Amino acid sequence: MRNNLITAGLFLALFVVCRSAFAVEPTYMSISLEAPSTLPINCKQRMIKSADILSAQLGLETRSVVRFDTQIEVTGKFKAFIAETDGTPAYVQFEGPSRITKNGRLIKHQGEARHPHGYGTAVGPLQDGRQLSALTERELDTFRVPGADRYRISFRSGVVIEGKKVSTIRERSGSTLLFTFEDCTVTQGKTVLYQPEWGPYDFVPGLAVESARIE
Repeated sequence: MRNNLITAGLFLALFVVCRSAFAVEPTYMSISLEAPSTLPINCKQRMIKSADILSAQLGLETRSVVRFDTQIEVTGKFKAFIAETDGTPAYVQFEGPSRITKNGRLIKHQGEARHPHGYGTAVGPLQDGRQLSALTERELDTFRVPGADRYRISFRSGVVIEGKKVSTIRERSGSTLLFTFEDCTVTQGKTVLYQPEWGPYDFVPGLAVESARIE
């Protein structure tokens, strides 16, 4: 199946699951999510603007550099995104060789050898409205699954990440740049966005997309 451009005025998006370490046949789905209702106005505006930024990258044959509010950049051919009903992105997906950088420098082990077939990540606030990248390790421990060495992280959009957290890359300021999970499943309702068979899941937590440009 081929990707369709997002219809103007409709903030439904098509999503393709494409794992960095496995060549998987794309599967497209149309998804409508509930819009955030209690976020600060400035956060809502930034998140809605993210949809406009991403929509401009759809259908391009060139590779894009998508920059999140955390200053993390993902470079690859932008494929699709899942949007909430008000247009705010909930999950973004790239296809083909992709890499993750911060201020122009490659994050360790996050080059195209790690993500040769694509990359996808959740975007937006947690279910309780907090920004994941700002949480301390102690705060993150509240997401541990009782009786298991696993984490379950729920987003306001309905996206859920569940897996074993094996590493965290933090800045000196304490904010988190990247999590790596093993045996990880990412879902939105009954829709599976990522499954354990595809290998470790590298996740860059961001609240919004700040910009996008052609590489």
